[in-house]
Amino acid sequence: MKPLQRTLIYLEPIRQLLNENYRLGYTPARVISKVEQGANIWSFELKVNKTRFSDFTPGQHIALSIQISGRYIDRYFSISSPHSLLKEHGVIEVSMKRNEDGVLTKWAVEHLNIGSTVNIKQPSGNFTLETKPQSLRDNDLFIAAGSGITPILSMMRSQSKRILKTLRPRLIYYFNSTQGMAFQKRLKQLESDGLSIEYIDTHSAGRIQSSHLDQLQSNYHPERLFICGPSGFTQTAYELLSERARFNNKPVPQLITESFGGLSPSTRTSTCTSTSTSNTQHDQSQHQIVWRNPKGQVIETLGLAQQNLLASAEQASLKPIFGCRVGICHQCSCLKYSGRVQNLKTGEISSNGQEAIQLCITAPLSPLTLELKEQSS
Repeated sequence: MKPLQRTLIYLEPIRQLLNENYRLGYTPARVISKVEQGANIWSFELKVNKTRFSDFTPGQHIALSIQISGRYIDRYFSISSPHSLLKEHGVIEVSMKRNEDGVLTKWAVEHLNIGSTVNIKQPSGNFTLETKPQSLRDNDLFIAAGSGITPILSMMRSQSKRILKTLRPRLIYYFNSTQGMAFQKRLKQLESDGLSIEYIDTHSAGRIQSSHLDQLQSNYHPERLFICGPSGFTQTAYELLSERARFNNKPVPQLITESFGGLSPSTRTSTCTSTSTSNTQHDQSQHQIVWRNPKGQVIETLGLAQQNLLASAEQASLKPIFGCRVGICHQCSCLKYSGRVQNLKTGEISSNGQEAIQLCITAPLSPLTLELKEQSS
């Protein structure tokens, strides 16, 4: 560890005494707007310092960090605003679905107001569509379910009206009318700008099935599929469109996807966050974690995919040893006896075997057995 990094880590508690919102490795942002979008989804506009939060590509997500009951909670949420909002006004918008069982989303909807300060990290994710005119193609197909619409909103709102009118991209949007439809005004505006949208109400039409694709002209075969929704939804959509392509002797489309499950990466609570491309998907379910302490005691908890193991342990009232919380000091290192994990900084996926991991930057991809080194009481 470099001397400067070590100094910053040890000075962090002092800086937090002077500024309770300070977090090493994060950028502060101020809430300037809070809007309910329907279907229990809320959008927060955040004013950022453009010298510290420089840019994003439409479709990406950010880590949002809030101090709740004396503990920082981090979750990932998609940016739903157009690229121009950041460039022209230094503002981004994140949208989240309130989850009654979730820690952060419920608290944010109830307590975050205009003037509140939160911490964010730089954007990440590969479920993206650049703003360059040639990035969008006339045979791109977008499919979203529920709050999976949020990153696609950013993609479409970042394109010029001229491009949308010329290419007429297509979106199939699944929603449940018993819960309401989110972002109705924005979707209507995009339709008038040139986006072709088919709305499918799962309450009456059921889950995604081959008959839902009948509206696609027989000679229409997308080269790229942008899909955001639950992992099972994503898999079914891709299989149906691949089967359709093979039946018509056409190439199987390229899959660009972001999927989520029960709770989520960020626990995402249902706005797409972790991504995968080229026919791969992130598992975003819960995984059983077995912790073994030096006394031989065994403790079982659940961990959310794409949420770091340190946060999962603390939410289960465990107290692992930790330091910087950003993968620098290695104080939270422990032994993984079995199971597969992903390094959230590098994206590297481990084998099933025994190895040392850092809890603060590691997420579970399967059931795990881990060493528990707790703080002394």
